[in-house]
Amino acid sequence: MNSNFSFIIKDLRKKNNLTQSELASLLGVTFQAVSKWENGKSIPDILLLKQISEKFNVDLDYLLSGKEKEKIKNKKIYIIIIILVILLVFLVLFIFLHNHNYEFKKLNGICNGFNVTGSITYDAKKSSIYLNATYCSDDNELYHNISSILYEDHDGNLNKISEYKYEEEKEITLKNFLENVSFVVEDYTPSCKYYKDSSLYLEITALSTEEKEVIYKIPIVFEDC
Repeated sequence: MNSNFSFIIKDLRKKNNLTQSELASLLGVTFQAVSKWENGKSIPDILLLKQISEKFNVDLDYLLSGKEKEKIKNKKIYIIIIILVILLVFLVLFIFLHNHNYEFKKLNGICNGFNVTGSITYDAKKSSIYLNATYCSDDNELYHNISSILYEDHDGNLNKISEYKYEEEKEITLKNFLENVSFVVEDYTPSCKYYKDSSLYLEITALSTEEKEVIYKIPIVFEDC
């Protein structure tokens, strides 16, 4: 007779907030049968053990032997597999990045109340650029025509990387305009193998109702991550 079964069945009953009578009703046995199990005087037959296993989601082997070695072993194997998969992913990423000689840099730009932040990832062939700009000035001038253009300047030759425009009858401030502007550029082909400070800049042009035009040029500074 499994001397541990009395402790196991009592533990399962209490964890599920059942009285002996409620457990007996659930399993279709008498109250006295449950009492004998918990007192170590008898154990259920194999069909009842299987029923207990299914209802309380415990291994039948555990009910029979009182040991969870197999479950622990399977858990360890599962953890080892997860660790190996994670290591494999890191290895693949390392090889991929190493072979492509990627550069990672933070982007910053501050000029005339504008604050530009972001990052760039690039190699000799492709670039990925993420950029946001905010306007911190108290200027509340209203504009109906605004453009924000990200340029690459290579030896005086300008390449337009990305552009946002606002051309509506309803006028807005530069601050409100930039709140909805975020540059996300994938797979951009740079003119030069290596970026350098001021090779990127953001140009913001705004036209007021009185046709007054203002132009801001914000150089982008690179910082190593």
